Amino acid sequence: ASRSIATVANVIGILKAGAAYVPVDPDYPEERRHYIHDHSQCKLTVGPELYDTADVSGYSDEALPLNYHPDDVAYVIYTSGSTGRPKGVITTHGAAANTIQDINHKFGVHEHDRMIGLSSMCFDLSVYDLFGALAAGAALVLIDDQRDVEDVIYTIEHQGITVWNSVPAIMEMVLASATDDFYNDGIRTVLLSGDWIPLQLPEKIKRHCPHAEVISLGGATEASIWSIYYPIREWDGQTTSIPYGRPLANQQMYVLNYELKPCPANVQGELYIGGMGLAAGYLNDEQKTRESFVEHPELGRLYRTGDYGIWRPAGYIEFQGRKDQQVKIRGYRVELGEIEGRLLAHEFIQSAVVMEQRDHRNHVFLCAYYVPDEEEVTP
Repeated sequence: ASRSIATVANVIGILKAGAAYVPVDPDYPEERRHYIHDHSQCKLTVGPELYDTADVSGYSDEALPLNYHPDDVAYVIYTSGSTGRPKGVITTHGAAANTIQDINHKFGVHEHDRMIGLSSMCFDLSVYDLFGALAAGAALVLIDDQRDVEDVIYTIEHQGITVWNSVPAIMEMVLASATDDFYNDGIRTVLLSGDWIPLQLPEKIKRHCPHAEVISLGGATEASIWSIYYPIREWDGQTTSIPYGRPLANQQMYVLNYELKPCPANVQGELYIGGMGLAAGYLNDEQKTRESFVEHPELGRLYRTGDYGIWRPAGYIEFQGRKDQQVKIRGYRVELGEIEGRLLAHEFIQSAVVMEQRDHRNHVFLCAYYVPDEEEVTP
């Protein structure tokens, strides 16, 4: 599922046919690609070779009737799994549309906007890139490789980009590579999510893009891209991290204790998400679905995020980090248990543990420690 016009057309065609799409990155290891293909039980695999041979010139260009219901599945995105296998998150049309429409409404995205598409199709930020732009009648400018900073900067300057959506690390990388005189007055909205936002980053953005409003967004793939937002202009700079924010429309964020009761203000608890954005569950995994999506006697169906947070009296949630072995690296959720499982599959490794570390810039990286199997390893 590369970032290309053909892929966009493919996704739209799948949805118009009443089916759901399952993005698979061609750069994934072969074993992972085969697992997703087999586990999802997909009926059709569409790749670049089909684009090259398909002749659509003889087909009608009339709009097809909509062939789906808000509760129908729109897409399944596979995320890292604690058992060593990725898990497929089932998202419906209605759940995704709720988030997309609210973001477009809140930040006034319109037909004259031009969005830059940086995220992999296997990362749910791409769902907003694609359908947020199309829903508003805006243009979507796709980048082949988000790591090609020169291409990203060139695109910003020559394609009239007005809306930016990425993990903070990508924006950091671009600004670090930009010259001191890099100045862009066209970008008006910057959406940052998927990881901690460095405290100095919003100021750096304003220095190079003075008209940009910087928005912090948060949530989970299990709750349709985002569930919470915070306009950083409201931040007074007095806290040690940028606030997580307040819920998006038709979504709820709860801070609950171990008895699933609401925590008072300024008391840490686990974050739960409720509302229209919730996923239908995990594909072909009823046990994991029951563990992660709970029925609360008063609050209804909730997703247990595994994150800690605090409601502050000012009316926003402050993010406190994870409670389990899951970490985020450049916006991607990574289960340390999955990596440990891969290491233990090696015939020369007896035991292994993977830990989160941070470098001098506070960026997360992973460090693995292992005990070799003495019977297999020869001196």
